[in-house]
Amino acid sequence: DRSDNDKIDIIKNEVGERISEEENEKLLAKKLCTYTVTGKSFLDQHWYYCFTCDLTYNVGLCSVCAQVCHKDCEVTYARKSRFYCDCGHGAVKGMKCKCLVERPYKEEFKNVSKIMTKSVSN
Repeated sequence: DRSDNDKIDIIKNEVGERISEEENEKLLAKKLCTYTVTGKSFLDQHWYYCFTCDLTYNVGLCSVCAQVCHKDCEVTYARKSRFYCDCGHGAVKGMKCKCLVERPYKEEFKNVSKIMTKSVSN
């Protein structure tokens, strides 16, 4: 039997290939908030609510911000529709979006929230 520390969490990347959590974290470090592309223009994409930061109902965050900026928050999948990321736009008072630029991958960040481990339909 393997201890909990030795277990490898398997998740899927964007094309459905199985990858380890560590590999996902390395890939995630290079991904940017969708606001860097959309600005205040709406784009059809999956988005999430953050109840901790009061980003709910008509405001929300992209999948990258859900995993990085809001990793310690109460985040749930909202839906796929047209929106821009309110985290990247600066909607959270006292918090700056960490995903507007690439982030260095650090071993100590291996255990980031597993929000994206569930497959999302659509």
